[in-house]
Amino acid sequence: MKAKRKGIISVLCAAIVAATMLAACGGGGGSGPIGAGEHNIDKEWWTTTGEIVKDGDDVVFNNIEIKLATVVAGTDLAKFNTIVNRFNAEYLDRINIVPSSITEEEFNSQVAKQISNNANAPDLLMTHQKEFKSLADSKLIQPFNEAIEKSGIELDLDNYAAGLSKYSSLNFKDQQFTVPVDMHSEVVIYNKKLLGDNALPTNHAELVALCKKIALEKNITPIAASTHSASFYRFVFNTAILQNGGTFFDASNYKADWASAANMPAYKAAIASIRELITENLMKKQQSTGDALAAFLGDKALFYFVEPWSVDSVLNAYSGDKNDIGGASMSKWFAADPTKDCADYIYGDAHAFGISKTVTDISKKAAICEFVKWFSENTSAGVSWANAGHYSASKTLTENTSYAAENMVANYLTKFYPDIDDFQTMDISPYTYQYKSYLEQLYLAMITNNNASNDEADIIAYQKKVNDEIATINMM
Repeated sequence: MKAKRKGIISVLCAAIVAATMLAACGGGGGSGPIGAGEHNIDKEWWTTTGEIVKDGDDVVFNNIEIKLATVVAGTDLAKFNTIVNRFNAEYLDRINIVPSSITEEEFNSQVAKQISNNANAPDLLMTHQKEFKSLADSKLIQPFNEAIEKSGIELDLDNYAAGLSKYSSLNFKDQQFTVPVDMHSEVVIYNKKLLGDNALPTNHAELVALCKKIALEKNITPIAASTHSASFYRFVFNTAILQNGGTFFDASNYKADWASAANMPAYKAAIASIRELITENLMKKQQSTGDALAAFLGDKALFYFVEPWSVDSVLNAYSGDKNDIGGASMSKWFAADPTKDCADYIYGDAHAFGISKTVTDISKKAAICEFVKWFSENTSAGVSWANAGHYSASKTLTENTSYAAENMVANYLTKFYPDIDDFQTMDISPYTYQYKSYLEQLYLAMITNNNASNDEADIIAYQKKVNDEIATINMM
């Protein structure tokens, strides 16, 4: 326990240092992030040089090298690099992407140092969309607007998932700082043999009823999930909050308002929906990742909660007929009132692209737009990225029949995310790391209890913790 506590403290200290660094290197002398609300850019902190050369309507690219820093660092990195290599081969002698991978924990602090010092700074950033607000407030990235206008390379945000593209301005008026790439959350696969003639549940009551029936008939624990794994509490708990109408912070001041009159019922309902699955013996508390996988592979669990990039490996490990494994959606599964629009929300992360402020040459900015458009709309690239567990945020792909017909897309990704416009992220704030960290701790505190007696006190306590840390950051 002491080692775990020390680990948490170390992570929090690192988060404070990283957030302080971003605030200080934005030209504000440590004055902290820009306040909440929409802002005008009165003076550009980036520059543009050179001229774009065109052959008709097409931009002429001549041996332009683009250094790409990506947060992709797991089992999906190999497939990402393969996609980049495919682009480089297609654009040989015109554009060459040089990728480097940085872990999520180190990405913002490392990139902030490189850009602010202009020391081996990346030209193009690919990280989780929620991280870009602090980078923009610190004046470390620049918008796509000028490059799109001068190159004629369209990156129309209306062509991307609404729940993601609405954040691309990062609260700067008339600016497009990011282009969404994909979406991912914890996902659900199921055993068709165990389901039998039963219908998949479409709300929480149906989920509980079905699982009770299967548990009795098959003498199994119907849901396999590592309930204390990072992917479960980051994605499933947050999904449950959104499905019950909750929000993660007050957009007017960036403070966590989890204990407010509007949010308290949502947070309590979220944990109650997950807790019920445990107390009714439909899902085990603290089941290990290995045991959860073994139960599903051994036909001892109807549902399996898993990271999307692991679906392909689960299918390969399943010794039975692969067609007996299907994909299901968490839509409405944790909502106390399934009739509300928010009951369909799925919370997750989304990768997005952004341009470093160190890029000055307009031809390089245009080349970045070309790569972003290719990555977003090329069917072959989209299919490869889908097989790595990432569903495209571009409607050019999701509405493309060839893309939609691919096995991973048709039988899994479209089942996990039935409507990409219902996919939601953290919203725009420079303190997303703080919310994420304390939401995880709140979940772990609440799920430890088998009843709701301490829930309200826990919500109040962790709300105070996150707001105290935000206050500390702003004093540095």
